[in-house]
Amino acid sequence: MSEVKINKFKLLFLVHNCTLCAFFISLLCSHCSWLFENYDLRKIRRVGRVKHKYSRKKNTNYFYGYKPGRHIWCEGPSETNTALMLEFDDTILTYSDQVLTFELQDQQGKVFSYTPDLLAYDLTIVDWTVIESKTQFYQMSEEDIVLLRWAFKTQHGKTFRHIVPENECSAFRLKNYETLYRYLKLCPTQVLPIVTAKILCGDALTFEDFRLALIKSNIDEAIAFAYLAHRLATFDLDEPLTDSTIVEFV
Repeated sequence: MSEVKINKFKLLFLVHNCTLCAFFISLLCSHCSWLFENYDLRKIRRVGRVKHKYSRKKNTNYFYGYKPGRHIWCEGPSETNTALMLEFDDTILTYSDQVLTFELQDQQGKVFSYTPDLLAYDLTIVDWTVIESKTQFYQMSEEDIVLLRWAFKTQHGKTFRHIVPENECSAFRLKNYETLYRYLKLCPTQVLPIVTAKILCGDALTFEDFRLALIKSNIDEAIAFAYLAHRLATFDLDEPLTDSTIVEFV
Protein backbone atom coordinates (compact mmCIF):
# COMPACT_ATOMS: atom_id res chain seq x y z
CA MET A 1 0.00 0.00 0.00
CA SER A 2 2.86 2.35 0.89
CA GLU A 3 4.54 1.65 -2.48
CA VAL A 4 1.35 2.70 -4.30
CA LYS A 5 1.29 5.99 -2.36
CA ILE A 6 4.96 6.59 -3.19
CA ASN A 7 4.36 5.92 -6.89
CA LYS A 8 1.37 8.30 -6.88
CA PHE A 9 3.54 10.96 -5.25
CA LYS A 10 6.28 10.48 -7.87
CA LEU A 11 3.71 10.73 -10.66
CA LEU A 12 2.25 13.96 -9.26
CA PHE A 13 5.73 15.39 -8.80
CA LEU A 14 6.62 14.51 -12.41
CA VAL A 15 3.41 16.06 -13.78
CA HIS A 16 4.03 19.23 -11.72
CA ASN A 17 7.59 19.57 -13.06
CA CYS A 18 6.48 19.02 -16.64
CA THR A 19 3.82 21.72 -16.24
CA LEU A 20 6.42 24.18 -14.93
CA CYS A 21 8.78 23.36 -17.80
CA ALA A 22 6.03 23.91 -20.35
CA PHE A 23 5.18 27.27 -18.75
CA PHE A 24 8.76 28.55 -18.84
CA ILE A 25 9.28 27.34 -22.42
CA SER A 26 6.12 29.17 -23.55
CA LEU A 27 7.28 32.29 -21.67
CA LEU A 28 10.68 32.14 -23.38
CA CYS A 29 9.10 31.68 -26.81
CA SER A 30 6.76 34.64 -26.31
CA HIS A 31 9.73 36.77 -25.20
CA CYS A 32 11.79 35.86 -28.27
CA SER A 33 8.81 36.51 -30.56
CA TRP A 34 9.00 40.23 -29.68
CA LEU A 35 12.14 40.56 -31.73
CA PHE A 36 10.68 39.06 -34.88
CA GLU A 37 7.04 40.15 -34.63
CA ASN A 38 5.75 41.61 -37.91
CA TYR A 39 9.20 41.30 -39.53
CA ASP A 40 9.55 40.28 -43.16
CA LEU A 41 12.41 37.82 -42.72
CA ARG A 42 13.24 38.12 -46.42
CA LYS A 43 14.36 41.69 -45.69
CA ILE A 44 16.33 40.91 -42.56
CA ARG A 45 19.41 38.74 -42.58
CA ARG A 46 20.32 36.91 -39.37
CA VAL A 47 24.00 36.97 -38.60
CA GLY A 48 26.30 35.87 -35.83
CA ARG A 49 29.03 38.11 -34.52
CA VAL A 50 29.59 40.88 -37.08
CA LYS A 51 33.30 41.69 -37.29
CA HIS A 52 33.49 44.80 -39.45
CA LYS A 53 36.66 45.35 -41.42
CA TYR A 54 37.53 48.43 -39.38
CA SER A 55 36.71 46.87 -35.99
CA ARG A 56 39.90 44.81 -35.75
CA LYS A 57 41.75 47.84 -34.38
CA LYS A 58 39.01 48.55 -31.83
CA ASN A 59 39.01 47.47 -28.19
CA THR A 60 36.40 44.71 -28.38
CA ASN A 61 34.98 43.76 -24.98
CA TYR A 62 33.01 40.71 -23.91
CA PHE A 63 30.45 42.44 -21.65
CA TYR A 64 28.05 40.50 -19.44
CA GLY A 65 24.53 41.94 -19.56
CA TYR A 66 22.40 41.14 -16.52
CA LYS A 67 19.18 42.14 -18.32
CA PRO A 68 19.69 39.83 -21.34
CA GLY A 69 21.34 37.26 -19.05
CA ARG A 70 24.31 36.61 -21.32
CA HIS A 71 27.56 38.06 -22.62
CA ILE A 72 27.46 40.48 -25.54
CA TRP A 73 30.19 41.87 -27.78
CA CYS A 74 30.95 45.59 -27.44
CA GLU A 75 33.29 47.33 -29.85
CA GLY A 76 35.11 50.08 -28.02
CA PRO A 77 34.26 52.11 -24.90
CA SER A 78 31.24 53.82 -26.48
CA GLU A 79 29.33 50.52 -26.89
CA THR A 80 30.43 49.31 -23.45
CA ASN A 81 29.25 52.54 -21.82
CA THR A 82 25.98 52.40 -23.75
CA ALA A 83 25.35 48.84 -22.54
CA LEU A 84 26.17 50.03 -19.02
CA MET A 85 23.59 52.83 -19.37
CA LEU A 86 20.97 50.34 -20.60
CA GLU A 87 21.58 48.16 -17.52
CA PHE A 88 20.59 51.06 -15.25
CA ASP A 89 17.79 52.44 -17.45
CA ASP A 90 14.46 51.36 -15.96
CA THR A 91 12.67 51.98 -19.29
CA ILE A 92 14.76 49.24 -20.98
CA LEU A 93 13.56 45.67 -20.40
CA THR A 94 16.40 43.91 -22.22
CA TYR A 95 18.86 44.43 -25.06
CA SER A 96 21.04 42.55 -27.52
CA ASP A 97 24.19 43.09 -29.55
CA GLN A 98 24.77 42.75 -33.31
CA VAL A 99 22.40 39.90 -34.19
CA LEU A 100 20.50 41.35 -37.17
CA THR A 101 21.42 43.07 -40.41
CA PHE A 102 18.62 45.22 -41.83
CA GLU A 103 18.02 45.94 -45.50
CA LEU A 104 17.00 49.57 -46.02
CA GLN A 105 16.39 52.05 -48.83
CA ASP A 106 17.19 55.74 -48.99
CA GLN A 107 14.82 58.38 -50.41
CA GLN A 108 16.15 57.69 -53.92
CA GLY A 109 15.38 53.97 -53.64
CA LYS A 110 19.01 52.87 -53.27
CA VAL A 111 19.24 49.70 -51.19
CA PHE A 112 21.82 49.44 -48.40
CA SER A 113 22.36 47.16 -45.40
CA TYR A 114 22.84 48.29 -41.83
CA THR A 115 23.88 46.38 -38.70
CA PRO A 116 23.06 48.27 -35.48
CA ASP A 117 25.39 48.21 -32.51
CA LEU A 118 22.57 47.29 -30.12
CA LEU A 119 18.84 46.51 -30.05
CA ALA A 120 16.94 47.49 -26.89
CA TYR A 121 13.36 46.71 -25.90
CA ASP A 122 11.96 50.07 -24.75
CA LEU A 123 8.99 49.87 -22.37
CA THR A 124 7.95 53.45 -23.13
CA ILE A 125 7.09 52.51 -26.72
CA VAL A 126 6.65 48.75 -26.10
CA ASP A 127 8.91 47.90 -29.01
CA TRP A 128 12.52 47.33 -30.01
CA THR A 129 14.74 50.37 -30.58
CA VAL A 130 17.72 50.36 -32.92
CA ILE A 131 20.84 51.90 -31.36
CA GLU A 132 24.03 53.25 -32.90
CA SER A 133 26.67 54.15 -30.31
CA LYS A 134 29.46 56.62 -31.03
CA THR A 135 32.17 58.44 -29.13
CA GLN A 136 32.13 62.17 -28.53
CA PHE A 137 34.88 62.67 -31.12
CA TYR A 138 33.44 60.33 -33.76
CA GLN A 139 29.73 61.03 -34.05
CA MET A 140 27.40 60.28 -36.95
CA SER A 141 26.56 63.16 -39.24
CA GLU A 142 23.14 64.73 -38.85
CA GLU A 143 22.35 63.68 -42.42
CA ASP A 144 23.02 59.99 -41.64
CA ILE A 145 20.98 60.19 -38.41
CA VAL A 146 17.98 61.67 -40.26
CA LEU A 147 18.26 59.03 -43.00
CA LEU A 148 18.37 56.09 -40.56
CA ARG A 149 15.52 57.48 -38.46
CA TRP A 150 13.38 57.87 -41.56
CA ALA A 151 14.32 54.48 -43.05
CA PHE A 152 13.72 52.47 -39.87
CA LYS A 153 10.44 54.21 -39.05
CA THR A 154 8.95 53.97 -42.57
CA GLN A 155 10.32 50.56 -43.60
CA HIS A 156 10.44 48.60 -40.34
CA GLY A 157 8.34 50.67 -37.93
CA LYS A 158 11.28 50.93 -35.52
CA THR A 159 12.81 53.85 -33.63
CA PHE A 160 16.46 54.70 -34.28
CA ARG A 161 18.64 56.23 -31.55
CA HIS A 162 22.10 57.72 -31.92
CA ILE A 163 23.73 57.52 -28.48
CA VAL A 164 26.89 59.31 -27.39
CA PRO A 165 27.33 58.26 -23.73
CA GLU A 166 29.40 61.34 -22.85
CA ASN A 167 26.56 63.57 -24.05
CA GLU A 168 23.83 61.71 -22.16
CA CYS A 169 25.61 60.97 -18.89
CA SER A 170 28.00 62.94 -16.71
CA ALA A 171 31.45 61.49 -16.06
CA PHE A 172 30.48 60.92 -12.41
CA ARG A 173 27.30 59.02 -13.39
CA LEU A 174 29.22 56.71 -15.73
CA LYS A 175 31.81 56.13 -13.00
CA ASN A 176 29.07 55.29 -10.49
CA TYR A 177 27.53 52.88 -13.01
CA GLU A 178 30.91 51.16 -13.38
CA THR A 179 31.23 50.90 -9.58
CA LEU A 180 27.73 49.52 -9.01
CA TYR A 181 27.51 47.29 -12.10
CA ARG A 182 29.19 44.27 -10.46
CA TYR A 183 26.66 44.31 -7.61
CA LEU A 184 23.70 43.78 -9.95
CA LYS A 185 24.38 40.04 -9.62
CA LEU A 186 23.33 40.20 -5.95
CA CYS A 187 19.74 40.06 -4.70
CA PRO A 188 20.01 42.22 -1.55
CA THR A 189 16.44 41.78 -0.31
CA GLN A 190 17.08 38.06 0.21
CA VAL A 191 19.67 39.03 2.82
CA LEU A 192 18.17 42.29 4.06
CA PRO A 193 14.47 43.08 3.39
CA ILE A 194 13.69 46.75 2.80
CA VAL A 195 11.57 47.05 5.95
CA THR A 196 14.41 45.62 8.04
CA ALA A 197 16.91 47.96 6.39
CA LYS A 198 14.78 50.99 7.23
CA ILE A 199 14.40 49.89 10.85
CA LEU A 200 18.11 49.16 11.08
CA CYS A 201 19.38 52.34 9.42
CA GLY A 202 16.56 54.91 9.33
CA ASP A 203 15.18 56.68 6.27
CA ALA A 204 18.21 58.82 5.34
CA LEU A 205 21.88 58.45 6.30
CA THR A 206 25.38 58.60 4.87
CA PHE A 207 26.72 55.70 2.85
CA GLU A 208 29.36 55.10 5.52
CA ASP A 209 26.63 54.83 8.21
CA PHE A 210 24.77 52.35 6.01
CA ARG A 211 27.81 50.12 5.57
CA LEU A 212 28.78 50.27 9.25
CA ALA A 213 25.23 49.38 10.32
CA LEU A 214 25.37 46.28 8.13
CA ILE A 215 28.79 45.28 9.40
CA LYS A 216 27.58 45.56 13.01
CA SER A 217 24.71 43.23 12.11
CA ASN A 218 27.16 40.73 10.55
CA ILE A 219 25.92 41.55 7.03
CA ASP A 220 28.42 41.92 4.19
CA GLU A 221 28.83 45.58 3.22
CA ALA A 222 28.44 44.49 -0.43
CA ILE A 223 24.70 44.49 0.29
CA ALA A 224 24.91 48.30 0.70
CA PHE A 225 26.33 48.59 -2.83
CA ALA A 226 23.69 46.14 -4.10
CA TYR A 227 20.93 48.32 -2.59
CA LEU A 228 22.25 51.26 -4.63
CA ALA A 229 22.74 49.16 -7.78
CA HIS A 230 19.11 47.95 -7.69
CA ARG A 231 17.84 51.45 -6.79
CA LEU A 232 16.39 50.21 -3.49
CA ALA A 233 18.33 53.10 -1.97
CA THR A 234 18.98 56.26 -3.95
CA PHE A 235 21.66 58.95 -4.09
CA ASP A 236 22.75 61.66 -6.51
CA LEU A 237 24.28 59.66 -9.37
CA ASP A 238 25.82 62.81 -10.85
CA GLU A 239 28.03 63.22 -7.78
CA PRO A 240 30.90 60.95 -6.64
CA LEU A 241 29.89 58.06 -4.38
CA THR A 242 31.81 58.59 -1.12
CA ASP A 243 31.39 57.76 2.57
CA SER A 244 29.66 61.10 3.11
CA THR A 245 27.13 60.58 0.28
CA ILE A 246 23.55 60.89 1.54
CA VAL A 247 21.53 57.73 0.89
CA GLU A 248 17.72 57.49 1.05
CA PHE A 249 15.62 54.33 0.96
CA VAL A 250 12.80 54.13 -1.55
